[in-house]
Parts: sequence; C-alpha cells; structure tokens
Amino acid sequence: GVGGGVVSGLETMQRSVLHAFALKYKVATGRSEIPYDNLQSLGVQVYGMPPDIPFHSPLLYNQQQLQQLLANLEKIVFLKETNPLSEVEIASETVAAALGHEMHLAGGGSGAGTEEDNPHTHAHAHAHGQ
Repeated sequence: GVGGGVVSGLETMQRSVLHAFALKYKVATGRSEIPYDNLQSLGVQVYGMPPDIPFHSPLLYNQQQLQQLLANLEKIVFLKETNPLSEVEIASETVAAALGHEMHLAGGGSGAGTEEDNPHTHAHAHAHGQ
C-alpha cells in the first residue's frame, strides 16, 4: 500500500529540486522566482538536464524523475543568454582583483590583477628573477 512516508519522501525531493533550481536560477538572473512557463522568452536556457526529463516545475515530476534530477543536480546549469560574456568576466576579475590586492601588497608585486588569471606569467617572472 501507499503509506504517508512515500508522499513525504516525494515532497522532500520536490522541495530539494525546487530549492536547487531556485539557487541556480538566482545565480544566472539575480531572481529566485522561476517563471517555468516563459523561461525561453526571457532568454534563459537550462543545460545539463537528464535526457528524458523536460524542464518544468518540480511539482510535476514523478519520484523517478526527481531522483534522476537530484543525482544530476551538479550538472544542471541555468544560463541567461542575453548576458554578454564580458559582464561575467568583469565581475570575476573584480573579485580576483579584490582578493589579490592584499597578496600584491604583501609580496610587493606591482600587478594590476592580470597575472592572477594566467599562471604562466608567474612562471616566467620567477624564471627571470633567478
């Protein structure tokens, strides 16, 4: 028979998937409310979904689909196509610069943060310094 445990297990999985989707969507768009019906029209694409599973509200998945989704959550990515790549790069460079700032001060290096991204320049610099 179908006990209450099965239903709560299903609800728990739905909640986990909902939560994960919301987090991933927020990373891509800055919003946490996912408009499942018009995701495409907003230019948001979902990558990494298991092959046989369509993307829609987690409340519509059955237990088997939810299990597959939970197993593949790390591969699933939301991307907003309208975001030019440069914006993302600028953001990560700002973070790198902020993080690298103190290291430059400590090491006396006069890099503008560009060396952070390229390990080869470090290697060359050391080679020349010898």
